[in-house]
Amino acid sequence: MSNCHLTPIDLTDPSQSTELAHQRRLCGWDYDPATLTTWKQRQIEGSKLLFWIVTSSTSSSPSPSSSSSNTPKPTSTSTTDPKPATLCGHISLEPTPTTTPKTFSIKTLFIHPSHRRGGTGRQAMQLIEKEASVRGAQWLELTALSKRYVYDDGPQWRGIWETKFGIAPPAFSVQEWYEGMGFVVWKEEPVTEERALDGEVVFLWEAFMRKGL
Repeated sequence: MSNCHLTPIDLTDPSQSTELAHQRRLCGWDYDPATLTTWKQRQIEGSKLLFWIVTSSTSSSPSPSSSSSNTPKPTSTSTTDPKPATLCGHISLEPTPTTTPKTFSIKTLFIHPSHRRGGTGRQAMQLIEKEASVRGAQWLELTALSKRYVYDDGPQWRGIWETKFGIAPPAFSVQEWYEGMGFVVWKEEPVTEERALDGEVVFLWEAFMRKGL
């Protein structure tokens, strides 16, 4: 059975900084040194909280080998054989200043491809909700690509992926995934800037979502 917990990221630790940069490159954005340096400064200031998503499991079979760079030693005392804990992703939490009631935002959620579809992301979201609650949050906010890009026909929605970017449409809706965890949309805006194959700047619509805690 897989287990998931969060542990704070320490970007003053070079090995953790290197691992986060590696995961950001896998994610595909916000991996440049300038961005990560800003994250480190904001972490020191307390305006950005970063957590590793750590998974471990127990099995009656021997544990497989894994890289030591992102594999902390297991602490389980189970009678079954513990598999090594793994840093399978990361998630961030940011207080939204001058908001009443008190609100926190999830700005980053990354799950390594090899750990997706097993419930790790859902567990991580449940844990980050608890982290926000203990800090006094009454609302949790995030943004997600509008599900119209998955379900609505037309050149400005599903058609935009092939005509503008030369790729297939998304296989599933991230917005819909968050809706399944109780988040609701309160507005949509074209805010995410992308560049088309011909150089045109395209702004993709994002759903602004929130959930009461």
